[in-house]
Amino acid sequence: MATSSHSPGAGEPARTRKELGWFRRLGLDPGEGLDSTRLRAAYRRAVLQSHPDKGGTAEAFHEVTQAFEMLSDLAAQCVERQCKRKRVSSKQCRAKESLAQLRDVLQSMDAAARRSKVSSLPAAVQKALVAFMEEEPFHQQQDRHLSKRSSSSIRLRAVTSKAGAKYVVQMDIECLRSYTRQVAFEQAIEHQLVLSELRDQLAAEEEIWSPPYKACEIFRRVLASHGTSVEKLNLSVFVQMRASEWVANRHSLTSPVLSFFSAVELRHRLLSARSHSWEALRQEWLQLLQQGRRSRSAAEAAEFLDSARAENLERRLRKAVQQVQLQGECETESECEEQCYKSCHLSADALKAHTAFHERSKHLAGISH
Repeated sequence: MATSSHSPGAGEPARTRKELGWFRRLGLDPGEGLDSTRLRAAYRRAVLQSHPDKGGTAEAFHEVTQAFEMLSDLAAQCVERQCKRKRVSSKQCRAKESLAQLRDVLQSMDAAARRSKVSSLPAAVQKALVAFMEEEPFHQQQDRHLSKRSSSSIRLRAVTSKAGAKYVVQMDIECLRSYTRQVAFEQAIEHQLVLSELRDQLAAEEEIWSPPYKACEIFRRVLASHGTSVEKLNLSVFVQMRASEWVANRHSLTSPVLSFFSAVELRHRLLSARSHSWEALRQEWLQLLQQGRRSRSAAEAAEFLDSARAENLERRLRKAVQQVQLQGECETESECEEQCYKSCHLSADALKAHTAFHERSKHLAGISH
């Protein structure tokens, strides 16, 4: 079938002469594409003009109805193609994400463990992984952001004993946890006001937590403005954070009680290590585990961390393999559904054309009589 000289828009198929004739019959500009609303409005105008009762002819009426039906089908096919492209793109993205996760988990293992795990993968998963790695070369991941802005909170907590109730104030902000000594209610309220202002000023800027640690200057300034000090507040500060990128969430890095400056410095060091690599974080964590009241020996600390890391890798590997397998099953099911849809759609189109032909024949016969 010959095509016209009409230049379609980006992503729009070239129009045939017959299709251009349908556009002209309805008074539509082919260059503006197929919009269902415009198509219906144009059809309404054209069909009212072409109907024999309105001064038109049976032939013109038939041409208008045919043009509308054909262009409606084209519009539906265009929408279907767009939806299909989106579905394919979405499926491909999900499949690539699953394979990328699997690759990253395997890359995190040592060579011996990686060879063992790869050899135990299902054949279909191995094949998909090889194809993915040939298509998408591995790039070393960039350091993650040092931290995501975490929520902050201040709590007034009662501690009841035989001597009566005492109160402590707790403040959590940016992986730092602080608490005051047990005091009477009125004094605890004053402590809470001091820490509340401190929290507001510390939460104002993210840059203050990096060298040269402007947070420490803010800390000193706020306490001085209230005529108090760390000693008067009996304020204890320590670092506590999780590392879900590397180990399960039930494990947390917790430091002993430190000065505010030391806590801020340690926080920055831990976040930098966590964002860089497991090896960097492991080195910092090993030192923490050998400090405090529940300190471990170097060997015990190393065994604990290596076990936690191996457990997390095993869990992530299982999850990644399941996702890759699930994507493969979804693609197979989708192909079957698409074949089924095409078969049904062809049958429905044939039935629709047959019915429309008989309806038009009856209508034209009625007009001629």
